[in-house]
Amino acid sequence: MTKTPEQRVFAVGLGLNQLEDELNQIASFTNGVAQITGDLVLQKEFILQKLYVQILSDISDEAFVKDPKYVLAPGQKRSTSVFLGEVDISADFIIVYRENSVFPKYMNVWLEAPNGVIINQGNIGSFPNAKMQVGSQHIYFRIQFPVFPTDLQGHIGRWKVWVENFNKGQTTKENDRGVSLVYSVMCKARSDFRLGGRIEQNTYHPSSPMNIVLTPTLYGLPVKLNEPVQVELEKPDGAHRTVMLARNGSGQYEGLYAETSLTGAYLFTANVNAKSPQGNYITRFRQMTGIIYREHKGGHDSGNDNDGGECCNKLSKKLDRIIKLLEKKGKR
Repeated sequence: MTKTPEQRVFAVGLGLNQLEDELNQIASFTNGVAQITGDLVLQKEFILQKLYVQILSDISDEAFVKDPKYVLAPGQKRSTSVFLGEVDISADFIIVYRENSVFPKYMNVWLEAPNGVIINQGNIGSFPNAKMQVGSQHIYFRIQFPVFPTDLQGHIGRWKVWVENFNKGQTTKENDRGVSLVYSVMCKARSDFRLGGRIEQNTYHPSSPMNIVLTPTLYGLPVKLNEPVQVELEKPDGAHRTVMLARNGSGQYEGLYAETSLTGAYLFTANVNAKSPQGNYITRFRQMTGIIYREHKGGHDSGNDNDGGECCNKLSKKLDRIIKLLEKKGKR
């Protein structure tokens, strides 16, 4: 009897990948998740980082809390609000940015806790449960709760992630003057409140419906979200839609989307919130993708009528071999 492999596979298709069916086979067989990025341009600049953070969250049974993208002009600063509650054990605040000759040299990043305490690179050594790391194209804070020995509830509530672009023409190169800071803020938390989700598709043909499913749980049991519960959709042509979800008898939230005449990746983004047992406002984020494509008689359409089917069939065979290897490993 075949057992489910201990290894979970999280498959990511770059660009307009035409093999999500096979990726889904591998991911679902191993209790993982398949994602398709679509075109990596414009608002999707940081999509790979977001997918990797979400995958890391899923692997470690953590929760993805926040994910906006911003642009700061020279001299500007702004904060991103992240709501955490007593159900959260720790949090990673991650800032990814577009690196160039100006940044990160002329950018400041700091945290403002719900109790008003500021945590930055200069004073983080004063907090034993806090760490900060500056890397290539990212900065992150790792906070273990409680973080304030004299205020055990000081981490509960609204955190503010501050980012400042203080480049005001101080740089010597003329083309460095007036450079905007492009960045995204993400947060993942080790928490008892988690948000799972998936896109269900019976087929991938144009006009086939997609069923959006969100599974919020608290202490492993279904939990009610604050209404309205909705997901934002970006279609392959860049158009945006809102899909409303309703709670079913199992405590999941579902919504059907059927305007799928266009081929390509459909990016669904869920930003939801709920109240913790103590009445604290907490938020969660999840990103999911569906895909629509046309098939040739010889296989999946790769955009080339001459050899697309043959190429994709070869890839399908490779993926089938991967599944068999995983099945074999699961029998051990």
